[in-house]
Amino acid sequence: MWIKLGVKTENIKLFREIEYIKPFFITTKKEKYDLTLSDVQNMAIFYQSDFLRIIEYSQTLGKWSKNYLLHNFDIKHTNNTRANASNYEDKTLIR
Repeated sequence: MWIKLGVKTENIKLFREIEYIKPFFITTKKEKYDLTLSDVQNMAIFYQSDFLRIIEYSQTLGKWSKNYLLHNFDIKHTNNTRANASNYEDKTLIR
C-alpha cells in the first residue's frame, strides 16, 4: 500500500506503526451550509472556517495545533498516545 501512495521502499519502515488511515475532505471556499454531502462514516470534513482555523492555529500555536486537527479525526492526543502528525517529504500524515 505504501508504495502505491508514493513512499519509497527504503522509507516504508517509517510507516510500520500506522494501524489505519482516516479519510478527510477539505474545502477552502465552502461552509457546511453551502454543501450537501453524503454522510461518510469516520471521515473528517474541514470546511472553509475549519481550514482557516487550522492555518491560524499552526502559525500561532505551532505543534500544539495538532490537538485541534486530531480532534476532527476523533483521535485523542495526549503525551501517552502514539497518535501524532508527522511530516514526510512535506506531506502531513496522521499516525
